[in-house]
Amino acid sequence: MASSSLQDVLAGFLASLGGEEIAPAAGPSLSLVAVLASALSELTAQLAGEEELVERARELRAEAASLAALDATAYADFLRVRDSEARRRIVELPVRIAGLATEVAELAARAAKRGKPGSAADAAVGSILAAAAVQAAALLVEVNREADDGDALGRARMLGARASEASRRAVAVLAGA
Repeated sequence: MASSSLQDVLAGFLASLGGEEIAPAAGPSLSLVAVLASALSELTAQLAGEEELVERARELRAEAASLAALDATAYADFLRVRDSEARRRIVELPVRIAGLATEVAELAARAAKRGKPGSAADAAVGSILAAAAVQAAALLVEVNREADDGDALGRARMLGARASEASRRAVAVLAGA
């Protein structure tokens, strides 16, 4: 069961997301998806006694939470000033979120492979969620980038391919492939 403080944070985030203010928006939501995906990976790794994976999942979860706050601030700043530096930040942060979520998807695939049969599905779901976050982050990069910033979009798409492959591997574990 979630602690009262976690419930308060989630309730506040959801109220902000559905409120009248435009920030936070999609970026912090994607970070939250990465938080959930890393927690599912951690659960599977914990049940399998895979301490190295448990520790890395915890690190990724904390990093994802941090990126949520950074992205919300960057987007609010962009809406206020609308200059090229602020735009660069709202493109770069989703690329960072995509990189982190790709790591989560790959960690989840490893956790699914090493996990017990009863919990491997949790890691596989985590990997699918993380891969979806990467794809969505690539979309944010595409719609927010300057016309001449194809590099950020290329990186995000490459990360999307890696994350999709990781989720495919995680699901294959369940099929016994």
